[in-house]
Amino acid sequence: MSPFRPEPALLAVGPRRHAWWPHGTALETASFTDIGADQPDRLRGALDARRAGKHVDVVLDDAVARFLVVRPGEGVVSLSELRAVVAARLEDLFGLDATAWCIEADWQARRPFLACALPTDLLQVVRETLPAARSIAPAFVHCLAEFRARQSDGWLLHATAAQATVARLAGGTVTHVRSSARPDDLGAWLAEQALLAEQPRDSVWVFSVDADAVDLAGSHATRPAALARALQLIGVLGRQEVAA
Repeated sequence: MSPFRPEPALLAVGPRRHAWWPHGTALETASFTDIGADQPDRLRGALDARRAGKHVDVVLDDAVARFLVVRPGEGVVSLSELRAVVAARLEDLFGLDATAWCIEADWQARRPFLACALPTDLLQVVRETLPAARSIAPAFVHCLAEFRARQSDGWLLHATAAQATVARLAGGTVTHVRSSARPDDLGAWLAEQALLAEQPRDSVWVFSVDADAVDLAGSHATRPAALARALQLIGVLGRQEVAA
């Protein structure tokens, strides 16, 4: 980390709790807070005291987000039309009202693209209480960026004790994505995803604080330095979600 760009504090937000890791400190100093079902309101109260002058990165547990691959139909060309397609798919796949979700995507009219939906009320709380936040994104999105910097084809898996998110890329395009509570048998689950994607289940790049403990044939464990702190904090948060 450059001396002119101090290491930021790190906020991790899960479905029922959040964690705050001050910059320049060991993981043992991180504080974990149960925010329960009233997530946005309780998160606002917890973060109000951290508002002023904080350089912070915000990483969201994959369970907070919804990921989907969208295949635009014939004649869909404008951004408003693409947004309407994503909104319809969000409702169809997850039964969600798209008006309550903020949608970001690799908007494309001629090929499949990845979309990510995040709760609007949660994003509003984070942006209002931490206006100096440098980034706000799910852990999987960070892993995907690291994967794309290495290669354009293959499988990537982001796994915690509580959640697993897998994606298949072809030519740099995400053609399949699935996120769920972590299954007991990751290998069988990945084989199922390969069948759904109609792609071979070849080598998998595993992004996880416990990557070495993920027993998958042909997998490559990786913990990029740029993601080390985020994977650590999200990993601990995941173990706490399971234990709760």
